[in-house]
Formats: sequence, C-alpha cells, structure tokens
Amino acid sequence: MTPRFEAMLIAAYPILNPYRYPNTSYYYDRFLSCPNGWARLVAEFSYRISHCAPESFVLYDIKEKYSQLHVYADCEDELSDTLDLLIDEIEIKSAMICGACGNPLSPLPHKCHGRISCSKALEQWLKTYLEINP
Repeated sequence: MTPRFEAMLIAAYPILNPYRYPNTSYYYDRFLSCPNGWARLVAEFSYRISHCAPESFVLYDIKEKYSQLHVYADCEDELSDTLDLLIDEIEIKSAMICGACGNPLSPLPHKCHGRISCSKALEQWLKTYLEINP
C-alpha cells in the first residue's frame, strides 16, 4: 500500500499505528504491506474493530499472502471470537476483490484499470469513507 494511503488509514484509525505495539514479537518495519485495491477492506476492518475497542487487542500485521489479504492479530478477552470472525470475513472478501484496482473479480480473465486513474479514484473513495466513518 502506498505510504499516502497508509498514513490516511493510520490517522483515521490509531489502532493501525505500528508504533502502538513496541513490545510484540512481530514488531515490523513496514505496515499494511498489501496492494492499494484492498485499502477499502482495511478501512472497513479498522472501522469495525475500532468500535469493539478491546484493550488487549494487538495487531501484528496486515499483508498480502497467497493472493489474499491476511490479518495477524490477537485479543485476550471475550472479544476474541468477534475478532476471529472479522478477520475471516475480510480475508474471504479479499479473495473476491482485485488487489490492484479494488474491483470485484470475475470468472473471466481480469484486466486492471490504469494505475494512475485507479489510484486517484481509490484515494477519493478512501477520503470520503474516512470522513463518514471516523
């Protein structure tokens, strides 16, 4: 994910800030190492998890692995089942969405839009989503 999208998401959802977790075994250099097309999924996940607000919630990493979004997180309270359901949901959704452009994949061969127009449209969507869902 571009640093610009990453910064927008972290500003809107402090739970995504990697420096919030300095003592974890996964402490990473780059956060949100996934394609731009999945920024919508990360925003949706962040919005939903921030409203649960578990104090023991630790987000290790969000990245692309095996052509799918993977979330590595842990929670030690009664919300761990909710967290697992949210993670499963976002990972399943990512398998049906193009990581490059964010459009639904079809059974036919998929050709992405040009990066420049796609990035501008996605940035505008992300700004609007973050304003609506603080």
